[in-house]
Amino acid sequence: MGQSHRQVDESARPLQLRDYLEVLRRRRWLIILMVVLGGALAALYAFNRQPQYVSQASVLVRPIEVDVARTSIRPDQLVNMFTEKEVAGSLDVAEQVAVGIGNGPTAQKLLENLSIIVVNDTQVLRISYEDSSPQRAQEVTALFARAYLEQREARAVLKVEERANEIEVAIDRVDTELLEVNTLISRSEEGSLVRIAAETRRDSLLKERDQLQASLADVESLSVDGGEVISEATLPKNPVSPPNWMIVTIGLIGGFIIGVPLAFARDSLDDRIRSAKDLERAFGFPVLVSIPGFGSWLNQENDSGEPTILANPDQPPAESFRRLRSTLLAVARDEAVSSILVTSSVADEGAPNVATDLAIAFAQSGTEVLLISANFQDSAVDRLFGLEDEPGLGDVLLGDLKPHDAARTVAGVPSTLRVIPSGAQLDNPSDALDSPVIEKVLAGHDVPYEFLIVEAPPVVDAADALSLAQLTGGVALCVRSWSSYMSTVDSALGQLDHVRANILGVVLT
Repeated sequence: MGQSHRQVDESARPLQLRDYLEVLRRRRWLIILMVVLGGALAALYAFNRQPQYVSQASVLVRPIEVDVARTSIRPDQLVNMFTEKEVAGSLDVAEQVAVGIGNGPTAQKLLENLSIIVVNDTQVLRISYEDSSPQRAQEVTALFARAYLEQREARAVLKVEERANEIEVAIDRVDTELLEVNTLISRSEEGSLVRIAAETRRDSLLKERDQLQASLADVESLSVDGGEVISEATLPKNPVSPPNWMIVTIGLIGGFIIGVPLAFARDSLDDRIRSAKDLERAFGFPVLVSIPGFGSWLNQENDSGEPTILANPDQPPAESFRRLRSTLLAVARDEAVSSILVTSSVADEGAPNVATDLAIAFAQSGTEVLLISANFQDSAVDRLFGLEDEPGLGDVLLGDLKPHDAARTVAGVPSTLRVIPSGAQLDNPSDALDSPVIEKVLAGHDVPYEFLIVEAPPVVDAADALSLAQLTGGVALCVRSWSSYMSTVDSALGQLDHVRANILGVVLT
């Protein structure tokens, strides 16, 4: 079962539907939060906004063509409706409307709420204005329609006047030339070539003058009506903005749409180990046992001062330790392993508690088990057995005590379990653990055993665990779900692999 440390590339495994669903399940509270937040913001907006009303008016644009020679052209070809749209929505028209309103919005503000569209294949402009007051919306819409037509009529009048002036100038030119020709005729002899040419020119000029007079009459008779309002500005009865329930619904949906990718982003950035599947997929090591809700049981241990397997023998954690015992006994048979090191990557991953409850589980099966507390940083094993002030491993390493004298039985626990507490504190535990003394202790020369459990400090925090890992048959690494990080576990496994430790697997707490 022992393996070398390896990091598995998760990206090589294609994601399946259940993986996506699992992310949504894990991050459901984030999604719910975004949904609630989206709904709340939408509700805040909906119930504090002013309803908006839109009034519409339709204007028929008539062509104004002062060139009578082009009157045969279709009206829709004489009017560029997109140009007229720009004119109707121009600043000049808006300023005229602003004057008509009086003390109201500025011309620029009016244009912000104005909408003008060209009705397809027609000479109709549809003018719309939005306002919080339906009366104001109607008033401004009507003023825009009227102001546009007034400005268009003014431009038409100017065009007609300019064209009439052009014709009158041409008539004056013809009259001047006619006077000169008539003078020439009166001074020429009857039948002379000069007189004949002059008379021909006179007839031509008279004809031209008649045409110009007719054109002038046509121009002066042209209508300067640039269009008309064919649909008066309406008084809106209902707001155009969506109802409050729709806005809130949109907010809820928007919160969900934002929440889902946010959940996946948060999950991808979360380096914490969440499940046994995460460990097996990331590192390829088996999970020896997963202890459900062990964090809460540890709190009970701290409160009662009694190991979980003794305080709650019928609860799931106790059964998990019995399964772990069976697994390790199978390993002991298959790999001739009779000693294990229980450690963790960093502190607070439950290694002392796991070692304690596991040792008791072995003793309850009748196995001669020796538990050694080699964790001089955290004397949790000593505390759980009430051995805090007792001499132990530290004293043995200092040469002040024999291993046999350091091993103790504990009241309330089968006598097949003996415990060597941490004992005296050492200035440099790593150096002491590299001495031949510890090898004799672990070999069981003075304290024989069937199974040895050594509880060591975290791998990342101290070198003690690495020294002990080389002297035991295998290592069980404790990892706390939703607390331990992939990076720290990877670092711990890498260090254990570097000293050629036999990593049996992981205990997920």
